[in-house]
Amino acid sequence: MENPFRFGRTLDLADIVDRRAEIAQVVETIRDGEKLFLIGPRRFGKTTILHAARQTGEAAGMTVLYFNAEAFPTLGDLASRIFASATKAMISPTTKAGKSLRGLFSRVKPEITIDLLQQTVTGSITIDAETQSEQVPLLVDVLDGVEGLARKLKHPVGVIIDEFQRLIELGGESAESQIRAAIQDHRKVGYVFAGSKTRMLAEMTNDHSRPFYRLGARRFLGRIPEPDLLPWLAAQFAKGNISATEATLRHLAATAEDVPYDIQKLAKACWTMLALRRQRKLTVETIAQASQTLLEEDGELYAHTWNHLTSNQQIALIAVRREQGTGLTGRQALKTARLNASTMRKSLEALRNRGILREEERPGETRWRFENPLFGMWVERITLT
Repeated sequence: MENPFRFGRTLDLADIVDRRAEIAQVVETIRDGEKLFLIGPRRFGKTTILHAARQTGEAAGMTVLYFNAEAFPTLGDLASRIFASATKAMISPTTKAGKSLRGLFSRVKPEITIDLLQQTVTGSITIDAETQSEQVPLLVDVLDGVEGLARKLKHPVGVIIDEFQRLIELGGESAESQIRAAIQDHRKVGYVFAGSKTRMLAEMTNDHSRPFYRLGARRFLGRIPEPDLLPWLAAQFAKGNISATEATLRHLAATAEDVPYDIQKLAKACWTMLALRRQRKLTVETIAQASQTLLEEDGELYAHTWNHLTSNQQIALIAVRREQGTGLTGRQALKTARLNASTMRKSLEALRNRGILREEERPGETRWRFENPLFGMWVERITLT
């Protein structure tokens, strides 16, 4: 029997646990020509949700363009890819392409090649601007052009930009106002902006002084609810005739700190271990042994990350694990860590900026958590045991 647990790639619709409401909202945003900010930590399934929504939308006759902003070193590269994808998907080889594009772009000079034999359209633009800030207007011009192309179609069009905060990191805060000024009046294209830097995106969309304030709906991704997760885990293990109690499955999820990616990764390791041993029951001991196997497999990577941190950052990580992410600037935590409050805050912020830690907002408190729960477990084992 093939191991039913998947991680490390975009999941198919059949592999997704819950998230039906999130997928539906992305599809509805595109269908209605609205805007949506999908915000959640890494490893929580944002990209899987976006791809599932894209599949669903395309099956319903929509044109959905997906881009991961982190894949492009410059805004000009992203603008070029959006233009190429839009022209390929939205211009028919049988139409007069030049006429279709006339008047839609004011800053970029489009070039179109049509292959009637292959029935394909290839579009490109030349980016002359050198700096990132100079490339922002070109990106905006391309988005305006996509809106113009969408007006000629009779079906919904969507633009999904994953890791959207990258645009602002590259173009600066002025990019916010320029992008908003353009897309706030777009009615034929639905926009979905997803991002993993939760604090940055929350501030960007919640601060009334920022351009993206109330530009569109917001949805925050959290952990998968137990009533959905635990039965799904049990059903997956049952495919291999492996039994698992609710308490044991809850322990598995807690070990992975409720992070969907790591739940799948740990469950897969448990399945493999049980299959090799020809055992038919998931136990707490199996979970501990599978965790140890994963730590050994990735130990060199964790050691590399650890060795490239400052001593204060290492101390801050130990404190996060010891204090379970809360009260880190309190008197007792600082005394144990032998750091002052300022140094602790700076170290935590640096670790957040490096993508090692994330902030989890709770009523009345902020909890610091490892982006990769297994790295947190590794830190604990080498320093606290």
